[in-house]
Amino acid sequence: MKKKKFTNSGYSEGGASAEKNSLKTYYPRHYSAISDVDANLTLLRKRAFDLAINSPLGAAAITSMVTGVLGNGLELFPVPKVEMLGLTAESARRWADKTKLEFEIWANCLNCDFSRRNNFYELQRITLASSLTDGDAFILFRRRFSNANPYSLRLQVL
Repeated sequence: MKKKKFTNSGYSEGGASAEKNSLKTYYPRHYSAISDVDANLTLLRKRAFDLAINSPLGAAAITSMVTGVLGNGLELFPVPKVEMLGLTAESARRWADKTKLEFEIWANCLNCDFSRRNNFYELQRITLASSLTDGDAFILFRRRFSNANPYSLRLQVL
């Protein structure tokens, strides 16, 4: 009986093997990301949208990705540059606490949305889900002044 020679050569015996039956005819072409995306973007967006809307598996993939990335939503953790601003540690902490509180008031209110339908955390989920489905998402920073609301910044998801 002839002893088979064992060679541990990494990829050439694994994913780069030209001897394995499953890989003998597998020679994919490689194009630049830009040319590949440009040539297929319209069809890929249509398919991704269709799967996200009509397939439980597609919808679950988007939902689980959004939940895994955002959780309850991205939060603000302000850290002022104490030396640059000439603040004491105590005044910097008070400033950070006040800034975080002001942000939370804005973020939890429907007034942060230009159309007044969602709060900031819901807009995050919508924007990420849209970018996963469509490949991108655009947000405009708008201003809408009101005597009833001290914050004029509004986000408009396109």
